[in-house]
Amino acid sequence: MDFRNKLKHYISKLTKWGQKKWKKEVQSEKKQKYLFGATNSDNRFQSSRNSSNVPHHKSWFWGFSTFFQEKIVTGDLMKNYGYMMSMVGMMLILLSVYIVVFSPYFKISPNQVMVEAMTPWVDITIAYRSLESIYGQSIFLLDEADIAHRLKLSMHNLAWVSIDRYYPNGVKVLITGYPIPFDTIISGIANKKWWLSSNGVLIPERDLGDTPTKYHLDITAPALIGDLFLSYKIGVEESNMNIISQIFQVFSTEWATLPLARSRYYVDENELHIVLESRTHIIFALQDDNEVKNGIIPKNILNQLITLRTYIVNNPGKLTDWSLVYIDARIPGKLFICADRVICQKNLDIIYGETTK
Repeated sequence: MDFRNKLKHYISKLTKWGQKKWKKEVQSEKKQKYLFGATNSDNRFQSSRNSSNVPHHKSWFWGFSTFFQEKIVTGDLMKNYGYMMSMVGMMLILLSVYIVVFSPYFKISPNQVMVEAMTPWVDITIAYRSLESIYGQSIFLLDEADIAHRLKLSMHNLAWVSIDRYYPNGVKVLITGYPIPFDTIISGIANKKWWLSSNGVLIPERDLGDTPTKYHLDITAPALIGDLFLSYKIGVEESNMNIISQIFQVFSTEWATLPLARSRYYVDENELHIVLESRTHIIFALQDDNEVKNGIIPKNILNQLITLRTYIVNNPGKLTDWSLVYIDARIPGKLFICADRVICQKNLDIIYGETTK
């Protein structure tokens, strides 16, 4: 019995020894074939395994994300360094404000401000004077709308203003004036001539050069006589100037056979007198009309022109045979025609003075 137990014990030891030897041989073969250990205790083998569903080449990102969430977001970073971070942020804000507002590098320099006139009848000297207030301002705080407004206040004939910033401290201004359809003289001011823009602004003769004008319009305005500085000031209100331009356009297109000798605008009466070469005066009333919009003639003026056209169609030779002194079209639908040269001229002199001769 003892012998049999000893035999079983010997066989059991021999079997365990064989299993251990077999395992060691398998591990040795794996090391030679895969270059790493196959046992659970080998850290290199464990680290090479990927037990999750995340690809191995993306595992570094998840590790960083976990670190950021645990250490920074949910950690004590703001608690420990919040004051320091606030101070850094405040310094950055103050530095930005200093650069934008106070830094001399971005302040507009007078010698970096350029004004260019796109038409000859604008005075860039006046424009430069109007721009003096922007010298020394930060280019970031430049208000283009305010600059354009101040330029138009100093020169009422400006139709278009373009302002461009040239960093770090330059500005370029392009200015364009309204068209110049008229030349004019003002009653009571001798030996002076102006150009009259399409919005009614008086422009000195010297600023236009040799640019030709299409029409001539004299102005009777007692309020302008005492003004010593009329250059680039309003001689005729823009709304009335638009109506006058429309009337002249009708004469030049619809009644080209009625050549014009001269014309005059009476500011106080708000009336336009057109004189034909036959010395016939045609009187229009401009009052109680709104501004001309989109080239449309106001209803009151349109009715006066329609009434005059009816008379011209029915009496084609009357306006060219020197038989009429004046046609008063101021009341739409009615015409007052005066043919007696002595009486009619006296009537004009009493109402309008010597300017009608």
